[in-house]
Amino acid sequence: MDKTYKGMDEIVKSKDEILSKVESVSAVTQENSAASEEVAASSEELSASSEEVAAIAQNLHSMAIGLANVVDKFKV
Repeated sequence: MDKTYKGMDEIVKSKDEILSKVESVSAVTQENSAASEEVAASSEELSASSEEVAAIAQNLHSMAIGLANVVDKFKV
């Protein structure tokens, strides 16, 4: 009987260790998921900022062409 109790005790300890490790893996997975969401949000912000910079650059280019045309009218 004593061996049976020891065996059961070891099974319970093993179960507790496995449960603890599964919970740790679950916590790490949740942290990774949150970090991935943050990276995705940052990427979207960066993409939007890049598009805005491209639009501003295009606007500046158009203004430079317009200014060059105006300056050409005053050249002798």
